[in-house]
Amino acid sequence: MMDYELFKDVGGERSLGDKDWDRLIKNMPQHAQRLRLFKESGFPHVDICRRISAGKEDPNALAGQKVEAEPQAPTAGSVKRSNSQEIEAPKAKRVCAPVEHESVQWSHDMERLLLFLCWRLKNIRGVLVDEGIKPQMWLEVAKELNEHVKTNFNKRAYCSTSLDGVLESSKLLLLISIIMWCWSSEQVKAKYLDLLLHYDRFKLATGYSGVADSFPKTDLKWEQLMRERPRYHGELQRLKDDGGFPHVNICSLITGTIHTILSRPRKLFDG
Repeated sequence: MMDYELFKDVGGERSLGDKDWDRLIKNMPQHAQRLRLFKESGFPHVDICRRISAGKEDPNALAGQKVEAEPQAPTAGSVKRSNSQEIEAPKAKRVCAPVEHESVQWSHDMERLLLFLCWRLKNIRGVLVDEGIKPQMWLEVAKELNEHVKTNFNKRAYCSTSLDGVLESSKLLLLISIIMWCWSSEQVKAKYLDLLLHYDRFKLATGYSGVADSFPKTDLKWEQLMRERPRYHGELQRLKDDGGFPHVNICSLITGTIHTILSRPRKLFDG
């Protein structure tokens, strides 16, 4: 969402030309790297981010949000019997607006679990529509995140059958912190979009085409790629320092860019 705000603030939604982007890059050096990415590929999630932004300003604008009930006529109990004979206005029912929570510290395992659930829902339930992803998907994913962690925390056992072999029981301790948070669909959606945006940047910088295991994994390969793609040297250096992008394969499946389906399901989460 921070990238979307920057994209919107600089006028990216107005289809800027190359000269406009070059001027922005020169005038805003602190954002030069992101602005170059915007110039090359735009912002791939602008529609859904626009809807999220609109929903934050007006909770009723979100899909599936209940509209505030009309105030009912005052009853006898709501009449002030005072000398001024004032009538107390009935209190309208409060609409449940999204609750702001502290920022969740996402581990790689939490991100893997989120991406796995989103991929599974997308693959099995057909949650994609022309405009993006059905709003109820995020509620289902948030529910499954809560249910998954609570169930396995109580049993202190392996992850559910669908995740067996993907996350080891020892790694489950890293997920216990989720119990302390009230997961909201907005938190899940924002993190999911952030991961896909990072994947788009990874593809743009590395030239990754979706062929399994074709992305660089060693310092030598990263340095070779930086020589071959000097235009993206800064982004490639950052990726190299971060150890690459750990969710390449599962994001490739979610976005439909992978060409070779890997034979072992757990390989999707090897990063």
